[in-house]
Amino acid sequence: FQPKDPNLCFPNFFSFEFTSWAPYLNVNASDLAFPNEEIELRVSHKNLDGFTVRLYQAKKLIKEQHYSVIRPEDYRTQDTVFTFKAPELGAYIMRIIPDIRAKRDSESKFDVTRFKVLTCRLPEKQYQVVTLDGQTGHPISNAKVTMYSNDEKVLQEFTTDKDGKVVVPWKSEYRYLKAIA
Repeated sequence: FQPKDPNLCFPNFFSFEFTSWAPYLNVNASDLAFPNEEIELRVSHKNLDGFTVRLYQAKKLIKEQHYSVIRPEDYRTQDTVFTFKAPELGAYIMRIIPDIRAKRDSESKFDVTRFKVLTCRLPEKQYQVVTLDGQTGHPISNAKVTMYSNDEKVLQEFTTDKDGKVVVPWKSEYRYLKAIA
């Protein structure tokens, strides 16, 4: 590319400056909470005024809350922590929507449960799973423990005994588990 005017110059840093002005938003939050618990939203942002958190259950909007952020004058990323009150028991989708299109909206699963699940490795490739009430610490009997693969496929289900425990033969396909009453 040759400019018609040899005295005209295009600085090489233009794209750098453009990206430093570009809006940015990153929100980190736990994907699990207890009912009515105040959870932390750890937010990194620049060049935007705020964002909205929406919770959906079965594609129905359950809760919406807007957060305003302060734009730093130097265009650098700023870190902030907000709190968000978890709703009642259930499985939700949490959608984060920036005020300015920093990037596309992000969505993630968000579960509200009273469970606290503990796992312990046992001999002979077995694990013990213990389901407890997250606030009282009492065992939860007859809880359904579901083992999942990386692609969220249900691999196997187990039920806890009267002490909230179940022994599970370990399989390499297991990636995570969920427990429900």
